[in-house]
Amino acid sequence: SSNPRTEIKATIQEITKNVDVNFSSVYLYKKENERMMIGPLWDFDISMGNGDYYPYQAQGFWATGNFMLSNLLTNSDFKQNYIKTMRDFIFEYKDDIINELLKMEELIKESAINNFNRWPILNTYYWPNTEPMMKANTYTLQVDYLESWLKQRFNWLINNIQNI
Repeated sequence: SSNPRTEIKATIQEITKNVDVNFSSVYLYKKENERMMIGPLWDFDISMGNGDYYPYQAQGFWATGNFMLSNLLTNSDFKQNYIKTMRDFIFEYKDDIINELLKMEELIKESAINNFNRWPILNTYYWPNTEPMMKANTYTLQVDYLESWLKQRFNWLINNIQNI
């Protein structure tokens, strides 16, 4: 049977299009007399449109390239639960995620400005920045890019998840 926690964690990896889900930074653990679990979620520095060495755009599946998830998706029950979990998660949390991003933008604005004054990294390529990230050469434009990428990602997944 399916494990909702596994489906949620896989959903988050797919939503963020986290490059590391297919190569590294994925852990499994098992407590005695319990099911194997995946987690914790971490290492999202190359995700959400930041990573010029993989298809970083908001379109396309990514986490399905993970050998564990691709094997789980061959099970029709898991696949249907995964699709439902993805849709439910997006519909329930997409607005909250965007609102939280915008709230955080304001909360850390002064620190972000101080950060970019201390370390003037905007307008400088640091691996693996994408071209759109480079064009977003202010703190506000960086947040706008992330907001736009997430909205596009939510829309693409809602319209395409049934094809996984």
